[in-house]
Amino acid sequence: YYIYENSYRELRNDANYTLSKMKPIGDYMEDYHILQATRSEWINSQFRLNLRDSGIPVECTKGEAGIGQHELNIEYDEILSMCDKHIT
Repeated sequence: YYIYENSYRELRNDANYTLSKMKPIGDYMEDYHILQATRSEWINSQFRLNLRDSGIPVECTKGEAGIGQHELNIEYDEILSMCDKHIT
């Protein structure tokens, strides 16, 4: 998933609306870059906490190859058990 500094709603309300004005949260490729990922920890931590509270354990989150792109990995489980976790 990608994280942007500005929201879609902000852009839509702009008189010169265009999606090309969306600014990714990062400035460069951050694949496995520890320091760059801290810039988006405020939202990644919320994803991890909400998934954990929903019974879905998260293995890790990290920056990815695209500017502003992030990865969230959930822990492996048997298919029916994971389906149950997603429904409850």
